[in-house]
Amino acid sequence: MSLPAAQQAAAPLAEALSRGHQMVLLCSPPGHARAEALAALASCARAEGRTVVELSASGDGPPTSAGGLGQRMLHALGFEEIAGDGVDITNILRVFLLHECAAGRAPLVLLNDAQAASTRELAGLLPVLRLRHRGQLAVQLVLAGSPLLRTRLQAPELEPLAARCGEVLDGALLQPPRLMVQRGGRRVSEQVLAPAGRWVIGRDATADIVLEDRWVSRYHALLLCDVDGLLLTDLASRNGTRVNGAVIGRRRLLDGDECRVGSFRLTVAWPARRRQQHGPPDIAADRAVDTGTLPQLAAPFAGDAP
Repeated sequence: MSLPAAQQAAAPLAEALSRGHQMVLLCSPPGHARAEALAALASCARAEGRTVVELSASGDGPPTSAGGLGQRMLHALGFEEIAGDGVDITNILRVFLLHECAAGRAPLVLLNDAQAASTRELAGLLPVLRLRHRGQLAVQLVLAGSPLLRTRLQAPELEPLAARCGEVLDGALLQPPRLMVQRGGRRVSEQVLAPAGRWVIGRDATADIVLEDRWVSRYHALLLCDVDGLLLTDLASRNGTRVNGAVIGRRRLLDGDECRVGSFRLTVAWPARRRQQHGPPDIAADRAVDTGTLPQLAAPFAGDAP
């Protein structure tokens, strides 16, 4: 996964944390995508001045014995291995994390492969999550792992931990949006839409997404991927742009939305953005005059699949 794609995948996690949840659960199949999304989230959090603790319950790192995950957390924060017991490690963590919170660096803990942690280790996160500064909870936590993690948290011993979970997100958020272009029922192309990208759609060879069709204006529409998602704007085209059958001036796009540009069908595939509600209302646009007028615009296009 590229960096922009990883940032896109991290966005729903950041949004969940911004809603004030103390703990967010991410359940997705194993793979690099999850780790890269967490790394992108960590990078954004550090850019905001937060103290971030990145660790994994599997792989390399200090042994998960007496100190458990607490020892790994200290190691991730730059501390040398602590020879004390679990109480000593918890006390050091408590003092340091509260200090960071008081300094305005709101600690964020990211635990990957959490399904590999023992029940004792997961339960050991509770003292950290109970930390308060001026009456407010001091630490946020993202628990990331395979779908087995969700089952693990249903154990009676982990009920206090599970009760702190505000949102459960699945692996769909690790998939960046894609745009599938079809004509006459046949796939023409497919494009991954990177964050902060912009694509001019049109007939001209200089367009980013070229649709060779006399019914398509030279510069027909503009597609933007911003912090709020995908935004499609008609560029005063001759024959207009349709989304789900309706002529639009501007429209936010969600998973499954179908755009019609000339005789082309452009479909958004973005499981992370299931349909809820569209954004700003459509804006009427004047029509350009350099393009042939498409007859019977509302009728099915010849050659389309049923």
